[in-house]
Amino acid sequence: MEKENNIVKQKKKKNNASVALVYFITLTVVLLVIGGISLFVMTKYVITDDSSSTSSVQDSTPTKKDNTTRLYMMVDDKNNLETVLIERFLPKSCKIVLLPISEKTVASGSNNTLAQEYAASGTKAVTKSLEEMLDIKFDGFIVLDHTNFENVIDNIATINYTVPETVYYVDEDSDDVLNYEQGEELTLFGSEMRLFLTYPNYANGAGQNQKVFGEMLSKVVNQGLSTALTVQNLSSTYSAMVKGATDKNFSLNDFDERMTSNIKYIIDNSDEPAQYITATGSWDLEGTKFTLDNEFKNQLKELFEL
Repeated sequence: MEKENNIVKQKKKKNNASVALVYFITLTVVLLVIGGISLFVMTKYVITDDSSSTSSVQDSTPTKKDNTTRLYMMVDDKNNLETVLIERFLPKSCKIVLLPISEKTVASGSNNTLAQEYAASGTKAVTKSLEEMLDIKFDGFIVLDHTNFENVIDNIATINYTVPETVYYVDEDSDDVLNYEQGEELTLFGSEMRLFLTYPNYANGAGQNQKVFGEMLSKVVNQGLSTALTVQNLSSTYSAMVKGATDKNFSLNDFDERMTSNIKYIIDNSDEPAQYITATGSWDLEGTKFTLDNEFKNQLKELFEL
């Protein structure tokens, strides 16, 4: 009898072990299935892999498509063209290339100067002529009067400047006075800078105006980008400039997230991104007309990375 009881107990143990094994296997399979499904969901919908992260970083890096060329024209109180500036924005190369152009430059296809073309036919004539002469295409143009120009400069930066030669001039129309000795050390705001840019009596002639323009403006840009100037400040300055322009096809929407990203990239990767170049060519004997050198167009392609 005792022997039979032992046999029964052994059978029960085997049955319990079998049930436990089946339960364990079933539980393991269920966990594997649930775990697999969870991993699939996490991988597909939740976890961002390295490749997408890398793509995001690459997307914030400027490309050649971000390069732009813009035309700035400054006019006096009587809407006479005083000077021209071409800006080439190259964020991928961390460069802002500034090219001052004299208003006395002979326009394409005529014997008129850019100032005369502007007086006769306005911004379209100047834009078209420069595009033909330099074989470039502008992404936008804007006309700034004295007040707008000075405000833009003051909102970006003041600069230290050593007067290159003794200058004296009184503008009869505006009563502006320029009176400094050679070697004087100055801190220039927009109003004083404008007088140096348009000073008519430099010893080296009107060509000196373009060198002074390029030197001063590149200093302003570099000074602004290397100090406390923020992208938000630049955005506000840009908006005010566009709203105050007498003529333009600049848009308030031009200063978008992409532009902000490009400017931040330049600030992070370059100490002095702004540089200036001057056009090569020849002046007439009276110093009233400047003819661009044909070779300059080829040089500009390299400098502008066209």
